[in-house]
Amino acid sequence: MSRLKILMLCALGMMLTGPAAAQSLQSTISAFEASDCAPVVDHVIDKHSIDRSDIVKIEYLTIQINPGDDFAEEYDYESWISFGSCKGNFVISMDRACFVKQSYATHECNQKGVYDQ
Repeated sequence: MSRLKILMLCALGMMLTGPAAAQSLQSTISAFEASDCAPVVDHVIDKHSIDRSDIVKIEYLTIQINPGDDFAEEYDYESWISFGSCKGNFVISMDRACFVKQSYATHECNQKGVYDQ
């Protein structure tokens, strides 16, 4: 077997074991801003069987944990999903590595039980 072929097979093996070895969607994301967590938000939408045709808007927010702290720039991300069928939102709170901390529905969407939590 040629040296080039061996190197190509090694490179292919490294590519295949990278994200697959970590076994999580978040391990494949480099989040520099809230919208970088979009693949995780899509996963949560599917997990909760949310009807995508009912989604009016998805907003991505950066929440500073310690406002006014000049020494540490700590923050979390949130996704606020608005719907046409209810007044309120489905909120997904994530840490800066896009791991979901919690998700919940607000206002009318919560009262009507439109979306499971």
